Amino acid sequence: MENYTKFNTRIEAWPYEKMSQLKPVSINRDTEHRLVKVAKRLEKKYLPTHSIVYVGKAARAFAGYKKGEYFRLDANTRSDVYSIKPNLIPPIPFTTIIFDFDNMKDVQDVYYSIDSQDAVENSHDKMTGLLRDKNYEAKSRLVKRGQFKRGLDLACQYGHDQNGTYLHTSSIGTKLNYFWDELMYLDKIGLDNKNPRYSPNVLGCFLMIAKKYGVQSKRLKTLIENFKEGITTVNDTKTVDGVHYVYHNLYENKKDTWKLSTWGSAKQVVGPMLYCFDMFMRNENISKSTKLPSSAKLDELFQYYNERK
Repeated sequence: MENYTKFNTRIEAWPYEKMSQLKPVSINRDTEHRLVKVAKRLEKKYLPTHSIVYVGKAARAFAGYKKGEYFRLDANTRSDVYSIKPNLIPPIPFTTIIFDFDNMKDVQDVYYSIDSQDAVENSHDKMTGLLRDKNYEAKSRLVKRGQFKRGLDLACQYGHDQNGTYLHTSSIGTKLNYFWDELMYLDKIGLDNKNPRYSPNVLGCFLMIAKKYGVQSKRLKTLIENFKEGITTVNDTKTVDGVHYVYHNLYENKKDTWKLSTWGSAKQVVGPMLYCFDMFMRNENISKSTKLPSSAKLDELFQYYNERK
């Protein structure tokens, strides 16, 4: 039976100074790129929702929080705007809704459930929040903006972690933990979504290839950098290397579905792409007249991929 009183919810009236001194929850989204948009909204018209804020309190020590410590669950972008435009601060007490927490899982669940009037949390925001919770400072534009969830989901479509947990239905945190080393490796190299041939499908394949061959592989670094720069190592009358085939042949043939995320479309790209990248890792070239393995059943292709040692 649900315990509807466990969070000890209450409402208090706080002055702005008290609210503004609180630190944002550790998984808070990146607010910098949203400041201008939120400032314009606050300048346009005051609404009563602007002076409502959700706050958490640690009922015991957990996840770096001390017992009795308060932290903001929302209003973090508003607070940043108010710090540079104090004229926008409402001259009334803030209606502060407070929840008690004794574990980080409940904090995350409540945080992601809040439908803020300042900003609805999107997948990119959630990703940057998870990175911040790990105290990781991203380097590439792709990871820094949290634009990797779709590729991560794809890489987990048929995967299982070391405990046999089916990743496809796992939480995004579990997925990120499983591919953490591989994603950080890609971030260090600087794969960027400004490349017109980049797509979440490419990222998903890179994550799977990196997991299979290991981030210490020199061939892996060559694979990713060659794709990033559009470099060809083999292109003679009969054969090409796997990166060339993906970058030119496959891209031209599948351009219309290259970035589509629905499985009916993505699997027609992912299967051949994964095969070509794997061939590159094995230092095997691809015949220009080859017929790539069918992607009609992506799970069977993944089975082939997993067994191809």
